[in-house]
Amino acid sequence: MDVEQMLRIANSAMFAHNGRRLSEVEAAVLLGSIQRQSYEQIAEKSGYAVSYLKYDVGRKLWKLLGQALGETVSKTNFQAALAAYWHRSLIVTTQTQALAVDGSTDAIADALDEVSVSPTNLPSGLSAPASVDSHTDWGEAMDVTQFYGRTGELQTLEQWIVTQRCRVVALLGIGGIGKSALAAKLGQQIQTQFEVVVWRSLQNAPPFEVWLEMVLPVLLRAQEEDIAVPSSLDGKLLKLMQGLRQKRCLLVLDNAETILSAGQTGQYRAGYEGYGQLFKDVGEVSHQSCLLLTSREKPREIVLLEGQERSARTLLLQGLNPEAGRELFHPKGIFAGTELEWSRLVAHYRGNPLALKLVAAATQELFNGRIIEVLNYVQQGLAVFDDIRDLLQRQFDRLSEIEQEMIVWLAINREPNSLVELSRDIVTTVSRRRLPYAIQSLLRRSLIEKEGERFFLQPVVLEYVT
Repeated sequence: MDVEQMLRIANSAMFAHNGRRLSEVEAAVLLGSIQRQSYEQIAEKSGYAVSYLKYDVGRKLWKLLGQALGETVSKTNFQAALAAYWHRSLIVTTQTQALAVDGSTDAIADALDEVSVSPTNLPSGLSAPASVDSHTDWGEAMDVTQFYGRTGELQTLEQWIVTQRCRVVALLGIGGIGKSALAAKLGQQIQTQFEVVVWRSLQNAPPFEVWLEMVLPVLLRAQEEDIAVPSSLDGKLLKLMQGLRQKRCLLVLDNAETILSAGQTGQYRAGYEGYGQLFKDVGEVSHQSCLLLTSREKPREIVLLEGQERSARTLLLQGLNPEAGRELFHPKGIFAGTELEWSRLVAHYRGNPLALKLVAAATQELFNGRIIEVLNYVQQGLAVFDDIRDLLQRQFDRLSEIEQEMIVWLAINREPNSLVELSRDIVTTVSRRRLPYAIQSLLRRSLIEKEGERFFLQPVVLEYVT
């Protein structure tokens, strides 16, 4: 097989199994590997950092490609796996052609299922070839093959980004609420509206200049410019803004809370202030692109930009409705429960997808799928799962002393409290003066909810605190 054919086969397998084609950076790694280049050589040619290609893109690519091909692969053995996959596809195609003569549609479907390909995604020569997305880099975007609910949220976000052409959109919410999944699903739906799509996770808090170096090669290549990245930070930022003006780009920053400072909501960690300048510039400067970020906390620039036409919009993500929450249980097995029991269970966790997935697993393992049994258990506050506890602990550790005090008082009082009622609980004058700031900060961190002039904790947070 030649280089082009191997790329098409890999692309087809990825699309059939993962629902997406190779990103630009994945294609660069695969192409270089086919040509037996080292990661250093691939980096020099593509403009990406060696460490990013080797320890991030490459590691994930071989895992995803192996899953798509049905066997474990690495940089040194994937070509044999591609050949085997192509051979199986060829056999299946011959079978389907023979079966098609007999009109046996069920048999055709069974044959195609054997290698997890569809007629439109077979390698070149068997059907129409699938092309590699030239300026799309989905990076670490999660697989959203199984996605439930969020129809209204998707419509709202698409309206803001595609119709209203908003320059910055912040998707906020408590941990586990499904921000990353929603952003990935949205990206899939609207990617054809953009010339360039780049997804980057900030989970490991890359410094701003490092982030620029991971994004700029994609934009420069889309503009058919020299992919050499400017040496100065100002030069890199200028190149980025030029790219956003010249091409319709969608930039996604996932897990943006990692660049924010603990104890001061919306403020940046030392050395990460460049991200604030990015948000400000993208929101204020005229261009045709959009920056979509997900975060548990709202950066201060977003607060200042909100309300200005086309500058920034924020969606505070709530939990799933009972119907969508129930659908999350289906992959875990068979469950038995009345409509009321299902509704109460989903409502107890405010439709938090992570919490519901953990409850689904526990219900099967401990209660044989009986919803009433697990419902009785969790309503007594006896089920705070370790994954949820760890997630909330990380978020709780980021709070200031006054914020932690407010969380405790809301947990003690249990019922929704107004600012006046909370001020009566506070002993020190200093804490009383800082009360409005603390409540505002907790709202921006998505840790408390508001109903009218009263504030309260989500049940999952209440269980964690108590």
